[in-house]
Amino acid sequence: MEKKIEQAFEMILVRKPSKFEKNKLENYCNQQQEYFKEYPDLLTLTLNVGEYDHPKKEYNKLEAGALMKTILVIYNLEEAITKS
Repeated sequence: MEKKIEQAFEMILVRKPSKFEKNKLENYCNQQQEYFKEYPDLLTLTLNVGEYDHPKKEYNKLEAGALMKTILVIYNLEEAITKS
């Protein structure tokens, strides 16, 4: 998960995350996984968002849902929204 979060951060913000940022995002992603374990219906709702079909092969749905939420947080950072 760490590599996927770092890759998403770099693709969105065009820089590497600081250690602080990486730790915060990894903690958030882990919290989301725990949350989705408790509320699988919300995981299903989360995964059903979007235009594209899901992969035909098996994938870790908990990880995918948590990554979706984490990437949404990255997109909502002021740095991603505004041009400086």
